[in-house]
Amino acid sequence: EVVAGLLNDPMTNGPSLATRLGASATAGFTAALFSLPFDLIKSRLMAQKPDPLTGEMPYKGVLDCTLKIARGEGPMGFFSGFP
Repeated sequence: EVVAGLLNDPMTNGPSLATRLGASATAGFTAALFSLPFDLIKSRLMAQKPDPLTGEMPYKGVLDCTLKIARGEGPMGFFSGFP
């Protein structure tokens, strides 16, 4: 209904195509915004390789990965792949 209000769609015969597309785009953006940090952490954990000198992995787990991203890259580091 928010998108319909922005587009001045009276929705008398249901939402117009523009309203449906706008609502879909808003829902997709919101889903990506909230899921991206978790996907980034998962990707970093899956792609980690042991250090050639010490043999240690860069991250010990989810919490360690989260803290290293937050400290090293700041809060926006969780959204590095966001367009």
